[in-house]
Amino acid sequence: MRKRIFELLSLIENDLAIVYGELQRPCHDPALLEIYDFMVKHCRLHAQKIKSLEEDHQKLEINEEDILKFHKTIREALREKIDGNTPEDVILQLLESTEESLGQLYHSMAGHFWRVARYYDQIGNDLEDLAGEEVFHKDVIRKKSVVEEQP
Repeated sequence: MRKRIFELLSLIENDLAIVYGELQRPCHDPALLEIYDFMVKHCRLHAQKIKSLEEDHQKLEINEEDILKFHKTIREALREKIDGNTPEDVILQLLESTEESLGQLYHSMAGHFWRVARYYDQIGNDLEDLAGEEVFHKDVIRKKSVVEEQP
């Protein structure tokens, strides 16, 4: 998900820069030319910022292979060590150890998902910053149009 969404957002910004540039070519109004130029530059800047978000936010992956190996190790250990002749106290000790190991696995995974949550929270903050810049761009355009309308 991470790479695709940042590529998509960067593509959108770069494409809008191209569109603004195309709209700028036939325009002869100096005020509009200035706005188009402003928008081209800021779209390209946002595309670069979004690309850097991809590099700044390295997604934390979970290694499912390691979990499956862990499971296999526990399963095989139980099968090897417990049979019809295994004393009850040894069985209970092995079961306790298995449950403790599973608890440690889940604790480790919980930490992973807390880090993933922080990862997405940071991305959300960065995208919110970009949203604020877009509102600023809108305000710049609005102020420019209001100034142009005044006699």
